[in-house]
Amino acid sequence: MSSNFKLIMSNKKGRRVIIFSVIGCLLAFSYTTIDIYYLQPKRWIKETYEIMREKNKNVSDENISNFCECIYNKFNSSYGNVSKFPTKELYTKEDDSNYFDCMVEYIVEDTLKSFFKENKDLILEQMKKNEVKKVNE
Repeated sequence: MSSNFKLIMSNKKGRRVIIFSVIGCLLAFSYTTIDIYYLQPKRWIKETYEIMREKNKNVSDENISNFCECIYNKFNSSYGNVSKFPTKELYTKEDDSNYFDCMVEYIVEDTLKSFFKENKDLILEQMKKNEVKKVNE
């Protein structure tokens, strides 16, 4: 085996093929890593920001941005990769609770925050009932 390797390395074309193959593998690995750990999260946060911006015209850009970072961090700690994040329809109770916490922290007006925090369980329960009603209609 080593004699074949020496033969390939002594050949100029063989050396180029090996060098370009190694470089190609490194580039593919680098792109995949950058995509998973940088590009996908940035895309997810940007899409979430745009959805929240549309729905919450009276909330500051900074608060919406902080909300998106908050929910991303909570989902990331629960699910890891962005591709494993649930859609709104598939949220678990923990996901609903995390979403609610971030919403209260960054979207809800300061004067209402204590009310929402005190009645969290009741509000989440009512929200689930309303979602079920919408699905059944």
